[in-house]
Amino acid sequence: FAFFFLLLQPLWGSWVNVIQSPIFVSGSTKESTRISFKCSVDNGYNLFWYRQLPGKTELEVLGVVYSYTKKLEEVGNDFKGRLNENVIDSSSRRNMHLDLSKLQANDTGLYLCAAVSTVKEKGTVAAFVGSGSAVTCDDQPRPSVILLSPVCHKKRITLVCLAQGFHYEWPLDVIWERDGQKITRLSSATEPVRKEGECNFATASRLSVLAEEWQKGHNYSCHVNQTGPTQNIWVASFAN
Repeated sequence: FAFFFLLLQPLWGSWVNVIQSPIFVSGSTKESTRISFKCSVDNGYNLFWYRQLPGKTELEVLGVVYSYTKKLEEVGNDFKGRLNENVIDSSSRRNMHLDLSKLQANDTGLYLCAAVSTVKEKGTVAAFVGSGSAVTCDDQPRPSVILLSPVCHKKRITLVCLAQGFHYEWPLDVIWERDGQKITRLSSATEPVRKEGECNFATASRLSVLAEEWQKGHNYSCHVNQTGPTQNIWVASFAN
């Protein structure tokens, strides 16, 4: 795939008004779901569509409609056969409807429309980016975090944290705390995230504690953080 970094302001000249909607949309992978985006830009600009994955700064190109055509071109492999465009030109603006069909778990992300200038000046190109449309899946159980009962093995106690039902694979960060203070990652081991179904990802993390430390009666908690359209943290705790 081709990836680009987000350019939030022009390199010269005045701003170009890029209007994009909706702000947030969700769909189901179990049905023939079709998600629609709208974007309106000034005439004379190439219209690029990007996807930004959760936790990433790079932008993946979905496709582009050049100023001299109404056809979506250079479509990424993940979206071939799933994108349909409808471009309507007025006297001053270009309006585009983009439909994404057959929703998949990895379609979660921020979708951006950008007006890219057709004129280069001093080797640079101006880009004007819309507000973005956040997409997520909604057909799976809500995420949950569970702490299993401690297991004693020789001179150590092991706590196991299960994180299940998360809608996308990355980033899924597990942090252990003792009495509200973060514990070094060297004391824990987190398994790679595994796929359990469409829009359904899980992982497990184990924390090893010395038996003499465990006997001091500290409170341990497992915090699972996933950043998407919003940042959410799920917590499970064990009062010793």
